[in-house]
Amino acid sequence: MWRTTMLALFVVASAHADDFGVLNVAAHHWNRGAVQSLNLNEKNFGVGYEHHWGNGSMVMLGVYDNSLRRPSTYGLVGYAPLHIGIVSIGGAAGYVTGYPVAPLIPALGALVMVQHGDVGVNVLLVPSMESVGVYGFAGFQLKLKLYK
Repeated sequence: MWRTTMLALFVVASAHADDFGVLNVAAHHWNRGAVQSLNLNEKNFGVGYEHHWGNGSMVMLGVYDNSLRRPSTYGLVGYAPLHIGIVSIGGAAGYVTGYPVAPLIPALGALVMVQHGDVGVNVLLVPSMESVGVYGFAGFQLKLKLYK
């Protein structure tokens, strides 16, 4: 239900050339022992929405199945000022739900985006915060421009 709601939200709300539909697809955790011992989920499917302003800043919203196999909702503000060809590099910060220690926890990570025409890939590099149930990972998203 939450995926359908989120998908409808970003399709209806979007009307700009710099809006993207996002598919959250996977995570690769740095601590491979934790993946095995805690049975961490690395197929973190979900949907999201990304809006870019022309100056490298963006807002990122979405829902996904987190590594603890719980539904999570995220809201991030990103900034990627470094551009090398089709690659943009920066960071993102905000909040995420779905972890047992608190209803809302801070989220922070380095952001690498590869954009070619209407399609792209985001890689979010998140440090470990094991005290709140976050085991460091590289998260992978596919994105598609919603309007031309």
